[in-house]
Amino acid sequence: MKSIARAMLLSGLVLPAATAFAVDIDQAAEDGCACMRGPYAKIEALTPLISEAMVTGDASKIMGMQGELEGLMNAAQACFEDLNEKYPEIDSSQVLKDQATALMSQKCPRPPLGLGMPPKTQ
Repeated sequence: MKSIARAMLLSGLVLPAATAFAVDIDQAAEDGCACMRGPYAKIEALTPLISEAMVTGDASKIMGMQGELEGLMNAAQACFEDLNEKYPEIDSSQVLKDQATALMSQKCPRPPLGLGMPPKTQ
């Protein structure tokens, strides 16, 4: 059996190890959605405050939450950096990145801000 494997390897019939395992784009998109749960929840919570600030001109409540929102976005960024390590095939392929991003947009679209702006889609 070893001689058959060696012959196949030498003749180039064995696929490279990287192609032996399929990249799970669906799971990568789910993981990406998990990275954005905190920021998206905060955006949804801020929507009424943004609307109120637009009416009253008082943005102090929103400004008070700016630090918390920045912290959530930094955590999301770190989460995505971890995903780059978890899914190196996606990180190194623009085609796979585009597929994962499109699937994320379907699974967990960005919430609208309630300001007449639709959620971002691809």
